[in-house]
Amino acid sequence: MVKRALLLIDVQRDFLPGGAVPTEEKGIVPIIVDLLSRKIFDLTIASQDWHPQDHISFADVHGKHPGQQIVVDGTTYSVFAKHCLQHSDGACFPKELELYAFDKIVQKGIDHDDECFSAFASFGKRRTTGLADYLKEQNVQQLFVAGMTLEQCVKQTVQDAIQEGFETYVVSDACAPVDADAEAGILQDLHRAGARLIVSADIPC
Repeated sequence: MVKRALLLIDVQRDFLPGGAVPTEEKGIVPIIVDLLSRKIFDLTIASQDWHPQDHISFADVHGKHPGQQIVVDGTTYSVFAKHCLQHSDGACFPKELELYAFDKIVQKGIDHDDECFSAFASFGKRRTTGLADYLKEQNVQQLFVAGMTLEQCVKQTVQDAIQEGFETYVVSDACAPVDADAEAGILQDLHRAGARLIVSADIPC
């Protein structure tokens, strides 16, 4: 039997309406809750941005405004308002998800000098989170990815999952972009890269 896992990317309060870096959330939390309550996955995993106060992605660390860019070691970064600070309320999962016990939580962006969009590894693969090894140890073949933000953390996670050899699905109605106008193009890019697009209602039991 094929073993499959649900991977939720950064479904945290700071990325929801009213948070520090809100997305076009479009009601994905109830969809994710429904996916969890259906108990159709062998494993459920959540990634969690977990930043120190002086994280490299924070605009004020560089004297910049959110949305501006910096170059560090030849890599261009966009900088953001402070978000998902370690042990803060904004870094927590929304209360609807706190009812569920995940098999694994992957914290990322924990070092001040390392940006990490993907749940698998930081930019340039400087550091890995151990997620790929964990999934392979658990004999996972199919990976269903949902969460936020579609343009950044979801996209890079999906790309890395494909490179790691997993049969990778993007649960499109359970992903939230920052810019709703960019959503269709990003999903098509991921499809061309090898991901399969699916809506939550079509995931078989």
